[in-house]
Amino acid sequence: SSNADRPLKLIAIGPRASAAALVASALEPNAIGSVELVDSLASFRQIIERNLPVEAMPELFAFGLLEEFDVPRLVELSAPREVRFRASSETK
Repeated sequence: SSNADRPLKLIAIGPRASAAALVASALEPNAIGSVELVDSLASFRQIIERNLPVEAMPELFAFGLLEEFDVPRLVELSAPREVRFRASSETK
């Protein structure tokens, strides 16, 4: 089998890309084998706690996102695939 047939490891850097990677992982169980998130939010609630304006992360201000699909829920939906969180200061 070729490399194109194997699930890929998805690496996302920053809260916006990490959110998109988690959604992709939840929706594409066959295409994505594992996810590594660098500097991700632990919860979309952090947007509210930090009092971020909509302009800072408009794609994360979707109605009902926090209630239905917070970060821990998206990680659950990605199971059994590995989702690894790390800070940008960590080395590989």
